[in-house]
Amino acid sequence: MTGLIEEARQIYLDTIGEIGIGAIFRKKVKLIDELLVVNSETIELSKFRQIYLIGIGKASLEIGKEMEVLLGARLTRGVLVCDRRHKVEVRSQVIIAGHPVPDTSSLRAARVLLEMVRSSGPESLIIFLISGGGSSLVESPVTSDLSLEDFKKLNGLLVHCGATIREINTIRRRFSRIKGGGLWDEARAARGLALYVSDVNVGDISSIASGPLLPDESTDDEFQKIIDNYSLIDSMPDSMKDLVRGGRIKSPPKQVKASIPITHHVLLDSTDVIEAAIAVAVGKGYVTAAARDIEEGNYATVANELLSRLVELQKENPSKPVCLVSGGELSCPVTGGGFGGRNQEFVLYCASRIASFNTESNVVVLSCGTDGIDGNSCAAGALASSATLLEAERNGLKYSVYLMANDSHSFFKKTGGLIATGPTGNNVRDIRIMLSKPETRGWPRKILGEYSC
Repeated sequence: MTGLIEEARQIYLDTIGEIGIGAIFRKKVKLIDELLVVNSETIELSKFRQIYLIGIGKASLEIGKEMEVLLGARLTRGVLVCDRRHKVEVRSQVIIAGHPVPDTSSLRAARVLLEMVRSSGPESLIIFLISGGGSSLVESPVTSDLSLEDFKKLNGLLVHCGATIREINTIRRRFSRIKGGGLWDEARAARGLALYVSDVNVGDISSIASGPLLPDESTDDEFQKIIDNYSLIDSMPDSMKDLVRGGRIKSPPKQVKASIPITHHVLLDSTDVIEAAIAVAVGKGYVTAAARDIEEGNYATVANELLSRLVELQKENPSKPVCLVSGGELSCPVTGGGFGGRNQEFVLYCASRIASFNTESNVVVLSCGTDGIDGNSCAAGALASSATLLEAERNGLKYSVYLMANDSHSFFKKTGGLIATGPTGNNVRDIRIMLSKPETRGWPRKILGEYSC
């Protein structure tokens, strides 16, 4: 089994390498004389007296560095907001703000960015770099009645209730001055160019960082339905509760300065991650399939479906090693006080299922964030094999206790299934890799990865 475990880990690490921001950026963004070319769009830079760079999200520094190199002295000013200072040197101002919970730096970042776009004019080009994590990194209350503590409480409530990212953003936008197109709505007459690294469903760029540049398409009825479905109203901060019950929530404009041009380009999304993982697995000799139709859902329901597909894939290829790949982000309701995240929880649940498999094939399941961070832990995710629960039982560990406490991180730290890479500077949702092939059983009792966890 050791070989299968190591191959799952290596497929993940190789996939992360294949989707590196630098290589993707240089492939899709070029400067030819004074023409900035992004995909099929061309912008003549000589038309602008000022070129501003605004980055929001976990990938801000990585993309920002590439854009700075490309523009050189043409860049007038840059501000990059991210969750931590990666080992990336940039000339732009860097603001480290709160994630996954907004902090005072998130409010400061919003003030700085609003000032930048308000100071722009007809001869200004604003290049936006938008990636996942931006929802908490930049925040501005829609009314002075709302405090930072209100936003912190709302964030915790939304993240733990089991709602999808789209549902979460529908709620967030109504209390924010900057989300739902609010940032671009403050631009005077500038030309805008937005580049995205997507951590949401393919094609749904308005949900990335809660859509600071795009109008909110949700309706008041949709907002209220989410409030009701997850029983949120009674747990909301009083100030937000009053706005909702009083019918005074923000109703975002359905168009955001349509007369002022801004164009949008996705540099990287979950499709690219899945395709990269498939290519890596095929290169290692696996018969590979992708569950592209599964991006969201309850982690246990998705785990059951994916394991069922893996079994079928193995039946179709009885003498060959097989690999099933899927991406996206699963919901994981939190009721306990343990450590971990949706990836580790998913893998622990899978371990409980594959332990009962009546098959001669051994199975390894891996689930990790492409950003290198899973929940409130220091791991990117975890992996488990057919032997994981047997190993746990020998050590007196009951997996059900850890699942109930949302403490998957502690379980894997004791049994040896963590994958810890440290922050990758990227953020393209999660990647799940399931392998199956005949193998000699065995399990290395160590934390996998080079990053100290």
